[in-house]
Amino acid sequence: MASITVAFTPGQWSFITPRPIDDLPQKLTKGATFEPQIGYCSTSPNKDLVEFVNNDWYTIKHFKEGTATRSDRRIPPENLNTYGLGYWEITDLEHPDHTLFTAAAIAASNTTTPKVSTPAEQPIFPPPPRNHLSTP
Repeated sequence: MASITVAFTPGQWSFITPRPIDDLPQKLTKGATFEPQIGYCSTSPNKDLVEFVNNDWYTIKHFKEGTATRSDRRIPPENLNTYGLGYWEITDLEHPDHTLFTAAAIAASNTTTPKVSTPAEQPIFPPPPRNHLSTP
């Protein structure tokens, strides 16, 4: 499983279903530890609970109604080291959207490859003229 997807409403808590198992690549979790039924625990001084949502890290909170986060609880990439967390770029092979990015990039840049014609598309030339020395 990769990122959990959430449609945030600014300023409101969005309930999420935390992942049941530690299934993120080590490149993302780095020093964070996974606790079943709790989630990922960061290495920040407060040992904040975190979850990978919409391909970004967010701090999360457990309520009696469930686990939630908000759009303003996103951890900026420049602060990820403080939390002992990692990130991936779309160009990383493990990124879930990498193949789409690669296919689109290849299609967009593939303007110089010559088209190979099929036999039906190849021109038909008349046979060369026969000279007077050739025999039938």
